[in-house]
Amino acid sequence: ILDYYFEVQRFDREIGRRIALLEKAGKLDNTLVIMTGDNGMPFPRAKCNLYDSGCRVPFVVSWPSQVKGGRVVEDFISFTDIAPTDGAFYVYADVSRFTDDSRAFAAEILDKAGVAVTPGLDFDPARGHKTLRFSYARSTSDMEEGIARLKAFMAER
Repeated sequence: ILDYYFEVQRFDREIGRRIALLEKAGKLDNTLVIMTGDNGMPFPRAKCNLYDSGCRVPFVVSWPSQVKGGRVVEDFISFTDIAPTDGAFYVYADVSRFTDDSRAFAAEILDKAGVAVTPGLDFDPARGHKTLRFSYARSTSDMEEGIARLKAFMAER
């Protein structure tokens, strides 16, 4: 849970920096800023069920020249109302025979093979230390190159 709180704090800090840059450049009033989330990690009684805590997600809009601030709207919305889904396909791989630290393993793969994978801890605090998430959202040739790099990395390991 500490990782989740850290990420919330980091997100808040980084958004604040970007908003300050837009304001300093005189572009904030004409910039549409949308912040949304998925309620974070799948903690019990949170996003992994259909209680309010699993369905209600933050959706904050700021566009000073177009949208009056300080309002709360209770309407049902979906992020797909704003932008289409990315159409990604993901595979969660059990890597427990290679490591029990998915975060360090993901960093090693990026460093040595040049392939970005996501540590399972980003999605599952209970079992995520033994899994990696692979995204298949690139072209076929990009995926073939990534798989070749992963094969070479694993052969040297």
